Amino acid sequence: MNQKEAQRKTIETLTKAGLFLTEEEKQRVEIADFGLNRLEQEGLQLITYENNSHYCAKELVLFPNQTCPEHKHQCNVFGGIVYCSPGFNSIS
Repeated sequence: MNQKEAQRKTIETLTKAGLFLTEEEKQRVEIADFGLNRLEQEGLQLITYENNSHYCAKELVLFPNQTCPEHKHQCNVFGGIVYCSPGFNSIS
């Protein structure tokens, strides 16, 4: 499955679940294969509505027989507060 097909399938899945995505949100659907190039088996599809230092709001989609591999996000401490980057950084 290529990125465009996965994006289309993600939008279809979210729509069937009763979510309404704007055209702009549809363009922002992310496909994460974590660099493994096995999206049908390992990966994650998502739409991010908000992601800041205090909270995030996302819809996550896994397709049948797909798992999300263990991974970690880059985090830093500033003034005693832990901030993690919004992207997928690496496989553990």
